[in-house]
Parts: sequence; C-alpha cells; structure tokens
Amino acid sequence: MEMRHLCDVRETVSALEKEAVRDHGVATRIARAARAATLRALDGDGREGSVSYHRVRSYFWAVVRRIAGRDPAGRDVAGRFVLAAALADLRAVEERPEAAWEQLREDWAGRVPDHVLEEFGRRLCVRV
Repeated sequence: MEMRHLCDVRETVSALEKEAVRDHGVATRIARAARAATLRALDGDGREGSVSYHRVRSYFWAVVRRIAGRDPAGRDVAGRFVLAAALADLRAVEERPEAAWEQLREDWAGRVPDHVLEEFGRRLCVRV
C-alpha cells in the first residue's frame, strides 16, 4: 500500500499560491481564486493531516487551469501549461533543444501568445 504524505491544507495551499505567482506567472487574482476554491473543497473539517499533499496540489492546479482556460487574462498561463506538457514529451524522447524548439514553434505558433512561445525558446537556450 502506498503511503501518502499528509499535510496541513491551509499551509500547503498558501505555499502553492505563492509558487504559482512567483514561479509560473499565474495572475495573483487567479491564484487567489484557486486558493479559495481549494480551501472550500478540501479544508472543510479543518483537521490537519487528513488530506494528502498530492491531492491538495493536484486540486489547486486543476482549479488554476480551469480558471485560466476561461479567463482572457489567463491565456498566457494556459499557453505555458500546454507548452510545458509538450516540452516534457519532447524531452522524454530525448529531442535536442534545437529540434524541440522547432517542433514547439511548428505546432504552437499562432495558438499560444508569441511572447510565451519565445519564453520557452529562451528556456531551451536556442536563438529565438
């Protein structure tokens, strides 16, 4: 049986909110809304340690994705999610950075904001 790391929901969601804004470019408004929704759903009884860290994290990011997908201001975030998943797939098959960039650009140009696509090119250390 797999052991799950149990966590304090409020503390974990607060850390996720900060991480989302600081590290992933999520708008503060979206991160706050995801925090509130996650707390409503998972912190109902207020018992510390009754929810797994994995469940809290998964729920929080699902809410962020849902809000970002509906909100015009969330288009950058939604684009980053898509490109991060596509890049992870390309890295899994050991694509060279230049080949991964070409594939991302070919598949996603015009479908995600240009500056988000260029950001991923810079992450790959290729000439954008």
